[in-house]
Amino acid sequence: MSIGSESRMAVMSSEPRLERRAMSRAEFEALPREVRAEYVDGVALMSPPAFPAHQVAAGRLARVLQAALPHLYVAEQVGVELDRSLRIPDIAVLEALEEREWVHQPPVLVVEVLSRTTRSEDLIRKPREYLRGGIAHYWILDRNTPALTALTARDDEWEVVLELDAERPRGTVEIVGHGHVDVDLLALV
Repeated sequence: MSIGSESRMAVMSSEPRLERRAMSRAEFEALPREVRAEYVDGVALMSPPAFPAHQVAAGRLARVLQAALPHLYVAEQVGVELDRSLRIPDIAVLEALEEREWVHQPPVLVVEVLSRTTRSEDLIRKPREYLRGGIAHYWILDRNTPALTALTARDDEWEVVLELDAERPRGTVEIVGHGHVDVDLLALV
């Protein structure tokens, strides 16, 4: 093996990855609290910590949401119990606070900030789960493109209500029954 191929292997093995492990709900609940994991259909999905830029973008958007929706509770990294899964969206907007590890009341809005590790979960599996779970609004923030897609549940499917990108970085989203949120994509990323 050449030195070049060894360094490529080191780079490949150090990339953050989503680790999947089959386990019971009891085994999942026994995991140490510092393990960041979601639980879907008998499988624990363990992911590494998010990069700082990911967390900064989520924090900025959380502050925008809290300012626009002061009568709601905006939380980062809160556990949400859905029908057959336990998910941890980057941001959850709640009507009420629950004193439990996994909230049962569906959030009004959840936001996922895309990362290489969880991109397919955020774009493929989570939208279906969030819709089935009674969540009315789902936003997807892509820092790298940059882009923001705001979806609203209508007739058992997601409807795109706003798409922002570098060409159109500003817009307003109605959070049904709660008000409007003005978003400046470039200020988030």
